[in-house]
Amino acid sequence: MSPTKLKYELVVYPCLIDFEISNAFIHSIGIDPKMIVELLKRFQSKLFDIVKQFHEMFISSIYQLKEVNNDKYIRWHPEFDLESVPDIELADLPQPPKEIEEKKIATTSDILRHA
Repeated sequence: MSPTKLKYELVVYPCLIDFEISNAFIHSIGIDPKMIVELLKRFQSKLFDIVKQFHEMFISSIYQLKEVNNDKYIRWHPEFDLESVPDIELADLPQPPKEIEEKKIATTSDILRHA
């Protein structure tokens, strides 16, 4: 911590609602390898779903279909360019609270008070 200014630290924890574990418990023990594998599978599945949506739009534009059932397809259409799928939009990280940015520490007692 700088003697002239408090630093803001953003801590990110995964949302593990489906694991039926309380967030307080997660913060205390961390994440085991089984959870990491499960989170990776979910992430990959969500990415795959996004690509399937673009494939569905591509198929409906070629064949003028109103509804496309992605479950029946076993591979991508030969003319569907996977590289043309747009990147996922980036989101901004939360900004530090104004009260933390504006606090200045001038003396040793201020440092102890904010530690």
